[in-house]
Amino acid sequence: MDVWGGTAGVMRYFGVHPETANLSTASTDLVTYYGNVIPAGTTFRGNITDFGAGYIFALDIDYYTDLGGGFGPVDEQFVKDASWTRLRELSIGYGLPKSMIEKAGFTSLEFGITGRNLILWTDFEGTDPETSLTGSGKARGLEYFNNPGTRSILFNLRFGF
Repeated sequence: MDVWGGTAGVMRYFGVHPETANLSTASTDLVTYYGNVIPAGTTFRGNITDFGAGYIFALDIDYYTDLGGGFGPVDEQFVKDASWTRLRELSIGYGLPKSMIEKAGFTSLEFGITGRNLILWTDFEGTDPETSLTGSGKARGLEYFNNPGTRSILFNLRFGF
């Protein structure tokens, strides 16, 4: 399952994502997104990258507030694999033996615990990949400051007379 991680994109745009908090030092002269030169030895906030052609770029505020941010013209870089596994529900119960409860006037006495959404295993960087920006019954795969699924733990006690 692929999910568009809009939260990470917007956080990059506003400079509050950990990726944009890096301080990098240019080992050679670097060109920024807008063509400005960062001289060798200069420390700047951002990252140094090679997009595959062997030419090194400085990804600074200009990049993250345009192409590399969540409000830029391209959003494909924020589509990520959101495969996940979840422990959806687990219930454990125990019924006390009749010999223990008859003297108290009970015919049965059981207690238990149930948990929902206890553990989520995923490499997706964002909130719960099962949630969606547009709600549970509409479009899937849109993560944009979604609320995570709720976790609940219930205790129960059942008794009979």
